[in-house]
Amino acid sequence: MLIANARHFLDDNGAIAPPSGPARKLAEFLGAVIAYATHPDVDTHYSLKCRKRKCIGEIIALDDGSGPITWHCTQCDEAGTISDWQETLWDLRALPAPTAAN
Repeated sequence: MLIANARHFLDDNGAIAPPSGPARKLAEFLGAVIAYATHPDVDTHYSLKCRKRKCIGEIIALDDGSGPITWHCTQCDEAGTISDWQETLWDLRALPAPTAAN
């Protein structure tokens, strides 16, 4: 299980800190999980693929709004939690909720 603090991947201005390499890829993945979990239309806007190269699973992420985001892959044992994600660049809770098409 991967346990991460989102702010460890951000610089003092709130931008992604690692310039490249594995740390950057992990920051981008965790950011995608946060965006997925906090998007107002989480059930329909997009799917997030597992970060493991040969896995065909998708990531399921849950946000209860107060604590860490929990996530897991539908196919493999990849799973984790992300804390301290609130009000980061990936937090999409402020987006307007989608409206039904007429």
